[in-house]
Formats: sequence, C-alpha cells, structure tokens
Amino acid sequence: MGRRKWLWAAALVAGALLAPASARAAPATNVTVSEAGGRLTVNWELALNSLSSGVELAHTSKTAVNGSFSDPGKVTGTVDESETTYTSPPLANGTWYVHVGSYDPTGDCPINPKTGDIKCKQEWSTAAVVTIGLVSGAGGDAATGFTNLLAAARQRAAKLRIKATMGESGTITAAGKLSVRGPSGAYRLGPVSAKAAAGKVVTLRLKLSKKALAAVKKALARHRKVRAKLTITARDVAGNTKTEKRIIRLTA
Repeated sequence: MGRRKWLWAAALVAGALLAPASARAAPATNVTVSEAGGRLTVNWELALNSLSSGVELAHTSKTAVNGSFSDPGKVTGTVDESETTYTSPPLANGTWYVHVGSYDPTGDCPINPKTGDIKCKQEWSTAAVVTIGLVSGAGGDAATGFTNLLAAARQRAAKLRIKATMGESGTITAAGKLSVRGPSGAYRLGPVSAKAAAGKVVTLRLKLSKKALAAVKKALARHRKVRAKLTITARDVAGNTKTEKRIIRLTA
C-alpha cells in the first residue's frame, strides 16, 4: 500500500473511532432541479459527515442492486466532494429522472488488501422527475408535465407532503390511499389541489384524518409497515394532464 493510501486509510479509521456510534451514511436531501435551454441544474444538501460522489440523469427510474440507475443511456455527472450543485450538458426533450450520490468517509469504507484501494458505500437520494420541452401538435399545446417532483420515500405521517413544479401555468393535484396492514384496512388521502405558476414550487400537504392517524400510530407501534400510495397530476390551462405515482413509507 502506498504512503498516500496508507495515510488516507489511517485517517478513515481514526474518523470512524472518533465518530459517534450512531453515525451512519445517509443520502443527500432537498434535491431540486431547474431547467434552462435544455440543461438541468441540480442542487442538494449533504447529510452530516457525507461527501458528494456524483449525479445521474436517466430516462427511467429503475435502479440496479447498488442503487444506481440501470438505464444504459444515462448521463453521469462528476462533481467535487464538497460541491452541492451540478449543471448538465444539453439534454434531449423528454422526461428525466435525477438523483445524487454521496458517501460517508467515516462509515462503511472497506480497504482492498491487495491494491490498497478504499471504496466507501454510496448512498443515492430520492429521484426527482423533470420534463424538458413540450410536445406540440397541429392544435398547439398538446402536452404538459412536471419540471420537478419531489416526494421523499420516508415521511412522518403527520407531515406528509410533496413538492412539484410545472413548466407552464396550471394546477397540481395529489390524492391517494393509505394502506395499513391489519384490520384497520385502507384510508383515502386527499385530493388536495393548488394553482401552479410556471417555474414556481408548489407544496401540497396531505392531512390524515384523526382516525387514520390513530390507525397509523397503532400499526407502527406494532412494528407494521404503513405505506401511502399517491397519484400526482399536473393539468395545464389547455386541459393537458400528466400523472406520476409515488409510494411513501410512513413513520411516527
């Protein structure tokens, strides 16, 4: 092992020993995406002890075992470890999924005994959805979509919300169903709607009824999984719609 790699390994070990026992790698949060001229600008926040490892942009949200996008045509963006922003090259029109990679150098970082290489476990953020360009037909505007859609995969039941942006003025609606394993069954969520100005972030909060919230707390206390299945719809002033679905695991 070279001197430089040996020093890095020693620093990682020392950091792991000094770090609190509860510290662990966590994905980047508050990922936002904006579009201008076919380029996407991504911003995010890093968790405690974490460093950036890159950005991926793909036409599908499907992932491989390691959490990275499995789309063979994905675009991979390189960033410095301390950076929390990235601007892509010009991209083709269509729907893009974006997520951010990060790692904790004081966490799970095994060392290859043969090469001395150090590889930390990479964490991926929740994917944001972005649409570049609109499809137009003979009658003019024939499509709409989200330029940004953020719904954290894990949320507190009492503070369930989504954030979305449209590329043109319209309305964003969220509705869904809350599934509680056991005799409680399912509960409806929403619908909740809000007017959306072009490029402006809209936050929709889905409040649970007292009965539903009590059922969730009871189920969680018994270590049962509770999931909310949401349908989020963008509708522009011309009546065009675009629908996205999300599944969110609820916590107390």
